[in-house]
Amino acid sequence: MLNLYPERRTKPNMLGAFDAVLWARNWAVIDDVLDTFAVNEVLGAWGNPPNHTIREALKRTRTALHARGTRVYHFGTLTKSGSPRHPTPRGAVWNISGSKRYLA
Repeated sequence: MLNLYPERRTKPNMLGAFDAVLWARNWAVIDDVLDTFAVNEVLGAWGNPPNHTIREALKRTRTALHARGTRVYHFGTLTKSGSPRHPTPRGAVWNISGSKRYLA
């Protein structure tokens, strides 16, 4: 599992303002992991990001994944806004049945 942004909070609305340098350092680690293990597709599971920090990290991460040719897939249904569902609340059953589908 790799996070879109390296800062974490129990309550996402408590995250600090988006930091482009921090995101870039996080992306460099993600990019290295993907290269090291020759990954060409990833399971997306971000749900509906609750604040600007995560939405900006998502936008930049999706752009970076696309630029490197890494496809994003999901299982089950998308949220109303078209995002792959996040496995919350913790401890709940996460439905990942059915066929693998790719995001555009």
